Amino acid sequence: MAPQVSVPSQIRQALAAQLQTAREVALLAVGSELRGDDAVALRIAELVQESREQSQRLSVFIGATAPENCTGPIRRLNPSHLLVIDAADLGAAPGSLALLQMRDLAGVTFCTHVLPLSVILEYIVRSCPDCQVVVLGVQPDRLDFAAPLTPAVEDAAQQIADMIRCALAN
Repeated sequence: MAPQVSVPSQIRQALAAQLQTAREVALLAVGSELRGDDAVALRIAELVQESREQSQRLSVFIGATAPENCTGPIRRLNPSHLLVIDAADLGAAPGSLALLQMRDLAGVTFCTHVLPLSVILEYIVRSCPDCQVVVLGVQPDRLDFAAPLTPAVEDAAQQIADMIRCALAN
């Protein structure tokens, strides 16, 4: 049995603090549903959308392997905050996560999309200059074709969805 993942309290607190003043949050889920743990962001988006208490301040965008296709709708929304979630090689245990700022993206390898995440985010920010961008990277375990999420990453997805719901509950 895989060890249970625990979201560090400093990440919970940092995300809550960053979203505390949010007028509107756009959640952009990036990843491939065909590549095992690369689908973690898609699973988190699904869990957040299933929530009956979904915040009125939250709009979910499924970018999948072509997050650039969501730039138009996100720009039209003009959110105060953009929360991007993607599987990322953090060099950590499966299911581990890191909150990253745009300036931190250069040193992180994201899994399956062609266009670099930094390019997509810079494009959005040029159109929404007051938008605060936060990237949540989740360490995958396996990226095998047609594989389900591994237990550690599924557990992380559940906890991250709960963390997002709590951060936007106010």
